[in-house]
Amino acid sequence: MSALIVLPKEQIGYLRDEKVFFNVDRRRSRFANGFVDLEREVWLTLGVLGESQEDLGPRPGFVGVKGYWAICGRSTPPMGYEEGDFDYLEITVDYRDPQSSLPKSLGGVSGGGVWQIPLRRLQSGEIEPEECLLSGVAFYQTAIEDGVRFLRCHGRRTVYVRVPEHVENAR
Repeated sequence: MSALIVLPKEQIGYLRDEKVFFNVDRRRSRFANGFVDLEREVWLTLGVLGESQEDLGPRPGFVGVKGYWAICGRSTPPMGYEEGDFDYLEITVDYRDPQSSLPKSLGGVSGGGVWQIPLRRLQSGEIEPEECLLSGVAFYQTAIEDGVRFLRCHGRRTVYVRVPEHVENAR
């Protein structure tokens, strides 16, 4: 199950000032001529791990506070596929390396961003990010089988085309 929070266009002053939400509408035109090839460079997944929950005890004004660790993991390029009107990405998470520091579960990462970062080489020889593209939203982890699990994500067409269309039709 996935959810979407549609922010009102009126009376949004505080949120607009703080810039706490990623604005998909402002970035839709970037993909008018298509998406960057899935095989292109670096992929990162960001989210908050449920298993990292820590009880931090009481704080001034609060009976109790819980803390969480976020994860930013690099992955190989995901596999992309379509079902009906939506597209999906599947990221392979390989647990076979005994030296790996992967979390036991990716629970809590749902709703986290999947970012594609194409790189470019400067004349000086240095490599830098060309741009950082929100390219998916994680929503499901499979069980580990033969040391591998998959993280399923809504894909780029879903994020930049289908969801905005749905929101416009719902208004």
